[in-house]
Amino acid sequence: MKISNCTVSTSVGSSAISGKKNVGGLVGHTNGGTSITDCSTSAVVVGIESTSSNIGGLVGFADSNTSIVNSITNAEVYGTDNIASNVGGLVGTAKAST
Repeated sequence: MKISNCTVSTSVGSSAISGKKNVGGLVGHTNGGTSITDCSTSAVVVGIESTSSNIGGLVGFADSNTSIVNSITNAEVYGTDNIASNVGGLVGTAKAST
C-alpha cells in the first residue's frame, strides 16, 4: 500500500484521535510493505485506557517493511498513565521498519 502527499489536522477544541491499541494520527496499523511519503499530521492522539499500547503521532504500529519517508508530525501524543506502553511522537512501535 502507498500513502503519499497527505495531511491530517485537527483544530483546537475538536475531538482527539483516540483508541485503546494501534492508534496513530494518520494510520493505526500498517501492513508489511506499506510506504508513507510526504505526509504530515497535526493532531491530538490519545491512548484512552491504562493498558493502551502502540500510540503514535503518525503511525501507531508500523509492521515489517513499512517505510516512512519525508513525513513529519506536530502531534500531541498521550498515554493515559504510566502503564500505557509504546507511546511515541512519530511511531508507537516499529517492527523491522525504516
